[in-house]
Amino acid sequence: MRIGNKIFSYPVLNNSSTLSDYNETSKFSLNFISGEENKPIRNGNKIVFKDLKINIENEGLLQLFNNGKAKAAFIIECSSSTYRKTFPISVEPYDLEVELGNFSGKTIVSAFLYATEDINDFTNSDFIDIFEGRKFEIDKFDILAIDDGFDVPIEINQNEDDKVSSIFNVAPDYGSEGIMKTVDSRRKITIYLPIDQHNAYCTFKDTRQYNNIAFATMAIPALQECLSKLPTADDIEDLYEEHGWLKSVSNSYKKETGNDLTTDVIVSSPLEIAQIVLNYGICNSISDLKTIILPERTGDSDDE
Repeated sequence: MRIGNKIFSYPVLNNSSTLSDYNETSKFSLNFISGEENKPIRNGNKIVFKDLKINIENEGLLQLFNNGKAKAAFIIECSSSTYRKTFPISVEPYDLEVELGNFSGKTIVSAFLYATEDINDFTNSDFIDIFEGRKFEIDKFDILAIDDGFDVPIEINQNEDDKVSSIFNVAPDYGSEGIMKTVDSRRKITIYLPIDQHNAYCTFKDTRQYNNIAFATMAIPALQECLSKLPTADDIEDLYEEHGWLKSVSNSYKKETGNDLTTDVIVSSPLEIAQIVLNYGICNSISDLKTIILPERTGDSDDE
């Protein structure tokens, strides 16, 4: 949530000195450790904001924070995928992991400090001259400090990350109503959807925010079924020629768990395997639906 050059009726500490109502001796900043070329650290299917924290260099604001009269929020926004979520943040660093599937291009991160209660006669010894000595009435949830953030370069490798297109074909079934069908088509798994549902899928398939929902509703059960129907073999590699998609599944399973996929594991845990290689889509789709249907507010619900 970028504040920009919005004008407040009270002084606000801004990381941009040209917009701040405090002297330059006061600072408020968002910090986390990035990887090479300032790119976020990536761990499998997650983006990691490592050692995420805020820095407050103002005695009065820091005292409000330490006394619980102010809290800080970290905001991630990706307009392409319509993903927007707020996370708590503190002066103590922690690692925040976010599913890679939430992003689809330009992503902005920012942070701000806000009041958790009404504050009467708010003043600060480091106000700029025009506000020096003045007192203000602060309402609950008013913003006290801002780091308007920056763009985060999150690169998506479609060949690596779009597992629906790499393992599956999704095709219309003109003769079926209300039933999804799955066919092991040797190189890929073909999922047949009734025409209305196929048209609906085509409208959202390129929006990464809905990937987990697609995984949960069709890709995971389709993969589970095909894994369950694999013929018996002593070595999984003996199955690759007739079931080419299985090699991609094996590679994804190895990358995610660090363990080799074996025929014994397939026999015992086909549903678990399908979830692991498809971004834990069942549980993550529930979380995604909650975000879509019940978007979080800036303040904590127990403070309202």
